Amino acid sequence: MSSYALSNPPSEPFIRKWFKKIDTTFQVGRVSEALKQVL
Repeated sequence: MSSYALSNPPSEPFIRKWFKKIDTTFQVGRVSEALKQVL
């Protein structure tokens, strides 16, 4: 039986694009939940 360890903590919850700060917490959470459901 194989097991998977999923670890996807972002180094920073924000991405700087030009002069804006973009919150990535929600997107990372969605990707994490999708991976948990698949595995």
